[in-house]
Amino acid sequence: MTTWNVLLLILNFVIFILIVAKVVQFNSLYQENLRVQSSIEELVNQNSRLVNVLLDELESKIQEARELLEEKEGINKHVYEEALPTKSAKTRRQAKQWDKMMEIELPQQVAEAGTNKEAVDATDTKVAYMKKMGMSVQDIAQKLNLSQGEIALKLKLHEKKASANKAGSVFK
Repeated sequence: MTTWNVLLLILNFVIFILIVAKVVQFNSLYQENLRVQSSIEELVNQNSRLVNVLLDELESKIQEARELLEEKEGINKHVYEEALPTKSAKTRRQAKQWDKMMEIELPQQVAEAGTNKEAVDATDTKVAYMKKMGMSVQDIAQKLNLSQGEIALKLKLHEKKASANKAGSVFK
């Protein structure tokens, strides 16, 4: 039995050493886990600070864009108001007509037109009206995204049509 006891004692000692080694290994893994958690928290905090900085910069850029847009709208309104010489009833009526005319975009006209001729007529009418409102050929061309030569041609054709209509009404 003594050999048997010695063997049991040796076996218990080996098991004890293995358990101690596993506890040391577990403690090492636990410490590593704590360091990783700390690193992750630090990275999350850095990420949050960076996101806040980026959001602040983005807000700043958005505000700059809004200010530029407001400035541009103010310039457009100023140009529009300069095109109207007085605030008489006739001018106010013309301004309302002008606003309606400017709301109509060419792609919408083309989509609504039954034929290409109707779209061209709508554009010609718009050009003539804009000229009547006192806009320059250059301004009309820029607003409608057409060349100045095309605007000048449309205005001449409109004048000829108007002259022909007046002459035709005289002979009737």
